[in-house]
Amino acid sequence: MAEQQLINLHNSEIVFTGPGRERAKLIIRRHRIAERLLNDVLEMRGDEFERGACQFEHF
Repeated sequence: MAEQQLINLHNSEIVFTGPGRERAKLIIRRHRIAERLLNDVLEMRGDEFERGACQFEHF
């Protein structure tokens, strides 16, 4: 991520750059949308639900 300039490393601290923060927000948003779809529409629960949401966020 540092090579892609999405984070900066300062001592032992990792800080998002502007583009890194936006990318993180997009991934979180996709994950939340996937959770709502799988839970509310497809009525998935448990481990299957979380695995599906994680896979969906990367599309």
